[in-house]
Amino acid sequence: MGKNFRTFEAVKRLATLLVVVGVVGCASSTQNRSQVALVAPSLQTQAPRDEELLRVNSVLLLPSLMEERTKGSGILPSSLDAEFESLVREALSIDIIGGKKTRPLNTSLKAADLVKRFRPDATLQLRLYTYKERKGSAVGVSEPASVGFELSLLRASDAATVWNASFFKQDEALTDNLLRLDERIKSSDAPQWSTAQNMLKSGLRQALQDLADRRVAQFAK
Repeated sequence: MGKNFRTFEAVKRLATLLVVVGVVGCASSTQNRSQVALVAPSLQTQAPRDEELLRVNSVLLLPSLMEERTKGSGILPSSLDAEFESLVREALSIDIIGGKKTRPLNTSLKAADLVKRFRPDATLQLRLYTYKERKGSAVGVSEPASVGFELSLLRASDAATVWNASFFKQDEALTDNLLRLDERIKSSDAPQWSTAQNMLKSGLRQALQDLADRRVAQFAK
C-alpha cells in the first residue's frame, strides 16, 4: 500500500512538472513570435494595380529626387541617377528610357513633357530621403549608416500608382538584433558595419527584384 502511494505521488509530481514546462515553453514561443512580428522589414512594397504590370513594356526613368537633408551627404544626383539606371536595367527585361536619351532634357523639361516626348507605358522615380554615411570603419563605428528611399512606378497615361516601394534601414551590430540574422548574413557587408552606399545599392536591388517578380507572376496567371 505504501509503495503504491509513493509511486502515485511520483507520477503526480512528474505530470505537474510536464504541465509547467509546457506552459513556459508556450509562453516563450508566443513571446518570440511577438518579437519577430514587431521587427518591421526594411523593405515594404505594394502593387495597387498589379494587373497593369502586364502592360508595362517600357519605362521612363525620371530624375531622382533628393531631400534637402541628403544633399550634403556626398552623393551626387548624377551618380545616383547612373547607379539607379544600371540597377533597373539589370533587374527588368523591358525597354528602359533614360541615360543619354533623357539626361540633356532633365533640366529643361518637366515630367509630363518627357512622357509626351518618349511615350512610355510607365514612369519610375527614386526619392532619396535619408542617406547618412557611417562614422567609423567596417570593424567599429560611433554612428552607423542609414538609408531611406521610395520608388514609384506610375502609369504614364494618368499617373496612377501601379507599384511602389519603401525602404529604410539603419545598420546595427549583429549581436544587437539576432532577429535580423538571416537578412544580415545575406548582406555583402556581413558581419561588418555597412556603408550607406552598399545599403542603398542592396535596398534598390531588393525593391527592383520585387517589381520584376510581381511582373513575372502576372504573366504566370
